[in-house]
Amino acid sequence: MGKYNEFMQGRYGFDKLGGALIIVSVIVSVVGRLLWLRWTGLICIVLDLIFLYRFLSRKEYARSRENRIFIEFFENVKEFFSRDRKNYNYYTCPVCKTKFRVPKNRTQGYTAKRVCPKCKNEW
Repeated sequence: MGKYNEFMQGRYGFDKLGGALIIVSVIVSVVGRLLWLRWTGLICIVLDLIFLYRFLSRKEYARSRENRIFIEFFENVKEFFSRDRKNYNYYTCPVCKTKFRVPKNRTQGYTAKRVCPKCKNEW
């Protein structure tokens, strides 16, 4: 175990983007096997090589930046699909970029201007 710890010293290791790469690789592999698609094996190899490169990389700042960008993107996608568009309108303040929602029945009878709850900007 000492040699492994010594080898991994200063290397980036595992993160959420690495986990996502592995999951996508497994899904592509299974779909390729079920549908008899030869080119999916190549995609799996490329995804695995990207994972290994990131896992063994010594450029911690670059890998953590990639992971942060992935997490922000994934959270935005999750938020987009979990919105309740039937009951709420969603807005983003152009000044402070605060995201907030307003019940749809509350907007009826009011002016078209919206007020940011954080910076009190009207637009």
